Amino acid sequence: MSVLDDLKKEVERQQQQVVSEQEQKQRMEKLYEAKFRSRMVASAKYLHQLINQVKAARLEIPVHYPFPEIGDLELKQKGYVLSADCMEKPHRIGVQVDCIADQIGEWRIEPLDHANNLSGFLDSNAIEYTEWSLRNSSRKVIGRVFKMQPKVRVWFIVETDLRHERLRVRVINYDFEGEKTLYFRPEDVTKEWLDRLARYILRKGKDFGALEIMDVDKNIIQAQMEEAEMLRQMELELAERKKDGVFSKLMDTLNKPIF
Repeated sequence: MSVLDDLKKEVERQQQQVVSEQEQKQRMEKLYEAKFRSRMVASAKYLHQLINQVKAARLEIPVHYPFPEIGDLELKQKGYVLSADCMEKPHRIGVQVDCIADQIGEWRIEPLDHANNLSGFLDSNAIEYTEWSLRNSSRKVIGRVFKMQPKVRVWFIVETDLRHERLRVRVINYDFEGEKTLYFRPEDVTKEWLDRLARYILRKGKDFGALEIMDVDKNIIQAQMEEAEMLRQMELELAERKKDGVFSKLMDTLNKPIF
């Protein structure tokens, strides 16, 4: 097979890939319209009303966060902000909440390794602070003084996972135990589900996802991991093909005598 034949086949393959991607996009759009759109719109409207009511009531919810070397600090959950990629056809809805202390405080932390532990924690959680060194009579640094008004930004993100026909809820900084991801079926989104989500956001119940985690959700997570590995392998194979594929053959042909 000649190089031109190889190149023609490569062009045809790329064109077919474009067609396949377009068909896949159309299938995803139909799936979104059939199963997700009305529920995502309802969720956005409900959360919008919730936040308006919370603001009108000037609701501030006490919440405790454990800070290493300091202990539990009481913060107030307030400052709610709603965002969405599109209110008519939302694929991603976010509720941002700030948990913040009533006032600025100072903490003297010794010895130095304990102070370093606290500063590392604050940096990793994007908590703003100022600090200065504590020194002994020999001018040796023995610790640090931290000054801050502790604030933790919390996110509740509702987004579509069309590939697996699931609704994904990501919860970030609800506590200091890392990000949580919960999966639901589109039909799970009812008035009762939205009420449980609201109670969870307002910290009136911590069992929002407890009854929804099923074996199929574990399978989804496993499938996502396998899919990511498959894509990585494909990228590696594509890189090798580019080295030894049609472009190399083309160069070899051009370097050969015509007659």
